[in-house]
Amino acid sequence: QTYTKWVDSGFARDNDFELIKKSDNELVFELRDNEDSLNHYPFHFNFRVSYKLVENKIRVRYEVKNEDEKFMSFGVGAHPAFNVPLKNGTFEDYQLTVSPDEKRTFIPLDPPSGTLKLDERVETQVNTLPLTRELFDKDALVYTSSDEMKVSLTNKLDERGVTVTWKDMPYFGLWSPYPNEAPFVCIEPWSGIADDENTDGDITTKFGINQLAPEGSFSCEYTIEIN
Repeated sequence: QTYTKWVDSGFARDNDFELIKKSDNELVFELRDNEDSLNHYPFHFNFRVSYKLVENKIRVRYEVKNEDEKFMSFGVGAHPAFNVPLKNGTFEDYQLTVSPDEKRTFIPLDPPSGTLKLDERVETQVNTLPLTRELFDKDALVYTSSDEMKVSLTNKLDERGVTVTWKDMPYFGLWSPYPNEAPFVCIEPWSGIADDENTDGDITTKFGINQLAPEGSFSCEYTIEIN
């Protein structure tokens, strides 16, 4: 059966979540399947997102439960954006630092469609990326993650900034709009990824897709630290 695709970056962001828990340092939101979602994504699910404040850190946790009677194909990812400049200076005063400093796979995107050019994957060493607008002239920079990851956005003059850490999320993207200039950069850990430019449209065999058994659960998380 064929289903109509929502816009890029998934459908959860365009839905209203219900606040199901509130405390002094934590909020938990929930999204369940509904009549509209089933027209696009044919699975019964429960998706929870929690935000927990711990000292100078925010921990964001995703929990997915398959409430269907069949295997559920899904992907989930983050899209946090950070002001650049954070306070003073210019866009070019900042840099991104990727740790650990080891070889990883770079996967180029096709800017018009936002799909992956899997045939053009290359192994590369990425550590420090000074910010320029042209850094994002071919859309987001997409890489494979190490088991444990840390990406920092800092001012080169005073080292103030933010650090995003995660584990068990196998891909990440670094992005800022181009050629339109915007005062932010996104650091995006993903468990799931955009489609291959040569996709056949079958979600069950989509590159990077996750499969969850009936009544099965999945979770992942990332942390934002203010430096």
